[in-house]
Amino acid sequence: MYLEKQANYIPAIGEQFISYWKRNHRYKNFDLKFFTEQSFFKYRYMLATAYYRITQNDNDHRSTYPDDAVFIADSGGYQMESFSRAGKNVDITPMQVLRWIENNSDIGMNLDVPPWNTFKDPLKRSIENFALFEKNRVNYNFKLYNVLHGKSYEEINTWYNAVKKFNFDGWAIGIDPATNIYLQIIGYMYLNEKDALNLNGFCHFFGMSGLQNMISLAMLSNYFDTAITFDSSSYNVGSRFRKFMLPNNIRYQWNMGREKPRKINNIPCNCPVCRNTTIEELYIQTDDMAPLLISLHNLYQYIETNKYVNTIVSDNDFLEEYALSVNELQLVKNINNMFLDYEKYNSEYVYEKYKPLCMLRGNQSVSRNLSAIL
Repeated sequence: MYLEKQANYIPAIGEQFISYWKRNHRYKNFDLKFFTEQSFFKYRYMLATAYYRITQNDNDHRSTYPDDAVFIADSGGYQMESFSRAGKNVDITPMQVLRWIENNSDIGMNLDVPPWNTFKDPLKRSIENFALFEKNRVNYNFKLYNVLHGKSYEEINTWYNAVKKFNFDGWAIGIDPATNIYLQIIGYMYLNEKDALNLNGFCHFFGMSGLQNMISLAMLSNYFDTAITFDSSSYNVGSRFRKFMLPNNIRYQWNMGREKPRKINNIPCNCPVCRNTTIEELYIQTDDMAPLLISLHNLYQYIETNKYVNTIVSDNDFLEEYALSVNELQLVKNINNMFLDYEKYNSEYVYEKYKPLCMLRGNQSVSRNLSAIL
């Protein structure tokens, strides 16, 4: 398995896509998958969640993908904990998750319990799952990642010291909130500083979406000269809400939802999906094919935007010009300053100095104006 030495975007696959694939649906001459020779375009990375595939008795899911694909399996700890907290019955065992992951994935995540409102109990239960995975693993031909959580430097340190003993093949970073890129960077700096086992070339960031994260993770990968992966399902606003991402700009979406009148004659995009359909077909309200086509268009925009950012990230002047054009120049400057301070000091110093940024929750747009101390 080969991972490009860059920030590799991993599309998290929605259940509606898998349902279509299993029914072998096609559009004209195209496969509605995105990883075959008959697809609109071919991409070799994808992620699915073990919880959903197990509940669907999809025990041979890896056969869905070609041999050269890199398939990542999320354990489903997030989903299992969410449903349990909502009072829904979750009757999947950790052993079932382990067996599914090692039978299907190229990279699999340990079964973590996210520390949302409490910390000690989720950590204790995660350690129990990690110990079970380490003891009962039988397949060593795939990569099984340890998981790091925490909402602050203190929690990151506590979690790491509790799980560092496990002999796994890489790391997944689930630091909360995923929307705070500065805290994610601190998490990686911390692992690098601690010489965490098998970190180099094998690190995944959970649920990282959008242009700001693409820029930041490309910078992180370039600075540490390593391959990283990150996943999101944001492109799926097409199949969920009929939101069409504007070409070359994944920040803005055009609503093609129900009851929306068509006021243009052609699709304002030349991607492989749009070149092979029509504006009338994308606006069809009675066919569930149209939302899937919109999602594939969105996915292509995500892939191309991430490719572009990875291409220019090694030239900081070029990167800053691009960042200026998308109103993210301060982000680039903040991260470059964090790297400089990390070289001089350590991750804890960086965390304390940039704490106002690391404490941001939700929308980070305010961070573009926080330059006084940076």
